[in-house]
Amino acid sequence: MKLNIFPIFFDTLAFRKSALSLFFSLFLFSFGLLYGQDFASYTAIGRGAATTFETDYHALSINPANIGLRRSFRDPAFTVGILEGNVGVFSSAMPRADMLQSLFKPYQTQFSFEEKQAAARSFANKPTALNVNLTWLGVHYSHEKFGGIAFSIRDRVDYFMRLNQQAAEFMFLGQNAPYFEFLLLSDGSQIQNQPDLPESVRERVIEGFVEDGNARTYGQLLNGSEVKMTWFREYNLAYGGRLIDTYNFRLYAGVGAKLLSGIGYIDLASQNEALTRNTISMSPSFALDFGDDPDVAQSPTFRGFEDRSVFSILTTPKSVGNGLGFDFGLNAVIKNKLYLGASLINLGNMNWVGNVATITDGSLFQLQGTGYNNYNFAFVSPETLQFAGSASPFQWTGGSGSIRTELPTMLRLGASYEFFKTAQIGVDVVLPQNEAAGNLQENFYALGFDLRLTRNIWISSGVNTGGNQGSNLNLPFGFRYVSQRGLYEVGFGTQDLSSFVSQLGEGTNLSFAFGALRVRFL
Repeated sequence: MKLNIFPIFFDTLAFRKSALSLFFSLFLFSFGLLYGQDFASYTAIGRGAATTFETDYHALSINPANIGLRRSFRDPAFTVGILEGNVGVFSSAMPRADMLQSLFKPYQTQFSFEEKQAAARSFANKPTALNVNLTWLGVHYSHEKFGGIAFSIRDRVDYFMRLNQQAAEFMFLGQNAPYFEFLLLSDGSQIQNQPDLPESVRERVIEGFVEDGNARTYGQLLNGSEVKMTWFREYNLAYGGRLIDTYNFRLYAGVGAKLLSGIGYIDLASQNEALTRNTISMSPSFALDFGDDPDVAQSPTFRGFEDRSVFSILTTPKSVGNGLGFDFGLNAVIKNKLYLGASLINLGNMNWVGNVATITDGSLFQLQGTGYNNYNFAFVSPETLQFAGSASPFQWTGGSGSIRTELPTMLRLGASYEFFKTAQIGVDVVLPQNEAAGNLQENFYALGFDLRLTRNIWISSGVNTGGNQGSNLNLPFGFRYVSQRGLYEVGFGTQDLSSFVSQLGEGTNLSFAFGALRVRFL
């Protein structure tokens, strides 16, 4: 059942290995790995708390009120940044060593059948999440009297997966999963699927199948599983300014609007043994075609890349959706030291109007594919698992239809206190307001601080938990160098330093954020 439910779209799109390798390496090397939180800056990632901390264009999609906030009359009026971003991946199923091996040395690990069984047990009912943010351009202007305005162009990819036991077995064991009663071998013979079959026999299997009367529906097999993915390109414009200005109290308010171009969407889930969400929409830039007749059930087909380079596919993908979102925020400053902030982010909807397809809740009779041989889910081949083509077990309904979805709306609450302009410590709570793809699965809690070590060097850290990681505990860390008069800034951050050193929880959180092309003047 072609359950490549870690980037489903990679497997579905039948990317060539070289294209996948370049794609994955590009994101890892250039931007780094995070999940679910709407962070686009290395400063926010380095501390976790952000609602009352972030300013200039870094405050976009966090708290637009902060766009009008000037902490000092020495703050530059203009701030410009390009190619800032982060990438983060979390899994409660993989220890750090396995994740590093799968990311950077994917071909050096080939699981035995027993190791595949162990991997399926590890992944069952545990979350895996991926987030990529890349700010192509950020611009901010502030004026003491009129407030501030900011604009950015950003790509954001959010992915979340949780599989039940059977779905995890399909992913790693493929056609050898215990669900299948019989196995078809390469010589044409059929045998019963028994637990003690030698690996030499498993290697000759080309299909697993069940008798007609014993087949179960997708909803039954995937019960409790869910997969969510969104890829948006955002054009975000926001304004923030002072509403009240007295000696001991200032109140800032802000509003932002964002035009959204949809590149990809996946929303699959099963509850109470029925498919409750079953829709995908992928950009035609990835060469996936669902046909033009929405009444014809069919599998998606791969058209070929038509000589487009991977770089052009990733930088100028064709849109399959459009939407409009709004952000609202407040920030109260008491005696120039205490900050109290609140914001409502991503109010709005998306209209997916191209390459939209749904999966019919049919029955699974057979499956072809060996399943994954290691933890690197991006590096796949048609022999691993497939969704497209004649071998697909799914019944797809595709064509020119459209769907309307909510944006991942979040309520952010934060408070912080500033000490002598050299340190600031604060807390954040982020509350998801719907179950839209791209949103947090649970509430997110963070305690973070900024500390000025010297005239030019700042560090950040803290502790946070929740979001898409359950009870896993993270220790973020960030570093910033600010030149004389604040004209130039460079920095990096990670959401969890402990994952690189010694794990605190059962999950592994590898993330990195970086920004070097950031200048401020006037």
